[in-house]
Amino acid sequence: MLAASCTRCDADAWCDTTADCPAQQRCFEGHCRPACAEDGQCAAGEQCHYGVCLPVGAGCDSANDCLGIETCVDGRCRLTCLANTDCPADQVCCGGLCEPDCQPNPDASADDRAGRDRPLSDGAGHDRKGSDGASPDRLISDSTSPDRLVSDSSSPDHLVSDSSRADRGVSDSAAPDPGTAITCAADPCQPTEQCLDLADGGYQCCAGAVCAGVCHPTWRCCDSSDCELPTSTCTGHLCQGTLVLQESTSHVVDDTWIDSYGPTVNHEGDGKLWVRATNEHVALVRFGLSALPAGSAISSAKLWLYEYDQSNDCLLDVGVFEMLTAWDADTATWNQASQGVPWNAAGCNGLGTDRASSPSGSYAGAVSLTWIHAEIGTLVQKWVEQPTTNFGANVRAIAGGCNVAHYFRSSDYVTVSLRPRLEISYIEP
Repeated sequence: MLAASCTRCDADAWCDTTADCPAQQRCFEGHCRPACAEDGQCAAGEQCHYGVCLPVGAGCDSANDCLGIETCVDGRCRLTCLANTDCPADQVCCGGLCEPDCQPNPDASADDRAGRDRPLSDGAGHDRKGSDGASPDRLISDSTSPDRLVSDSSSPDHLVSDSSRADRGVSDSAAPDPGTAITCAADPCQPTEQCLDLADGGYQCCAGAVCAGVCHPTWRCCDSSDCELPTSTCTGHLCQGTLVLQESTSHVVDDTWIDSYGPTVNHEGDGKLWVRATNEHVALVRFGLSALPAGSAISSAKLWLYEYDQSNDCLLDVGVFEMLTAWDADTATWNQASQGVPWNAAGCNGLGTDRASSPSGSYAGAVSLTWIHAEIGTLVQKWVEQPTTNFGANVRAIAGGCNVAHYFRSSDYVTVSLRPRLEISYIEP
């Protein structure tokens, strides 16, 4: 899926104006905060500052404690700016910080007040130059590096510093039109890099990142609507969920069983899968995985089979082996994998050619009238990454106390709920 572009995530939402916030909240420094007129209107542990409730003592020791577009001022993280347009609509850029208004600092010198305590943008929204005549730092672009915030030694320390501006041909001309489609190409966004504000009100991060005030390279969603599958929910800013594959209205399962007692008989369509302790009966099962987005990470995959009967009271340990060769459910028998194509060894017994020599998962103590399952997440992850290797699995006995046969329902059984199923817990790419 494409990375989501969004302006807010979580209850502590990123905002542009107070209109973006719930009722009784104000947009302050890019975040929705409870509105207040006095401390008594704030919750315990909060106090009223700038018309919003802020945690008492919530602060910082350095800019490293703050978001990438904030810096630490007087023990509190403050939203930094280069112009009024960098601030929420109800604030102005004053001395490099977003403020509700711009009042002179009584402790500052006249020169400081003239140069620092004023908006860095005039009424037309154009960036002003500092007292030395140089333009303030701004978003820049050259042919060798993606657009990013560039700062000289006088800018807040959280901005990306670049000592080679002249060598890269960076000029102090006007910043790019924010509506221009600017890409980040070769340089992935770092967690502290600011998002680019586009003319349509959206935001742009480097590929694979989500914008919520700053670019978050590890985020893939802000809510479940950003996810590709209807079974996914946005949890921890990742689209994840559980997909259950079971034969019903669409064809997702091929299965059959093969039998040394009838070496030329095909059993597809008879509603059952037989497995015998001596491996004279073995089952073949394959699930199509096209519903999973390519690149999904598999955290768990369980193959479930419903056992409806057994030939005697002996228990049976069942293994799920990766199939290494193609087979056809409609024509497979003990002697052949598909019409006219024999197994490397009859009964799917060619180790390393027909099937893997060791199981990918197993279940101990199978007994009738119960569901059994085997964890095969590693195998399913391989199939997701290498779809052409998905030849399914061979289900066979790996231990048994006597010559017992156990009988399972197949994908053709009349009761859909008792058919084999594969439950896959995944994270979308």
